[in-house]
Amino acid sequence: MQTIEELERAAYAADNKPLADAYGRIIDLENQCAELRALAREALDFVASAEHADRLQDRLLEIDGR
Repeated sequence: MQTIEELERAAYAADNKPLADAYGRIIDLENQCAELRALAREALDFVASAEHADRLQDRLLEIDGR
């Protein structure tokens, strides 16, 4: 199975710029999601209630598919 990066490069190689741009946007969105997940994990340090922190941690694990 090809990665999205490989699909993007293949689309550019096939001179299919709209498809390559779409793959590029998907890559950008995946990177933004990873950054947001990291920020959410950092925010756990600021949560006053351990109960809330546990719920946030559980939700992050669900989002990550673990």
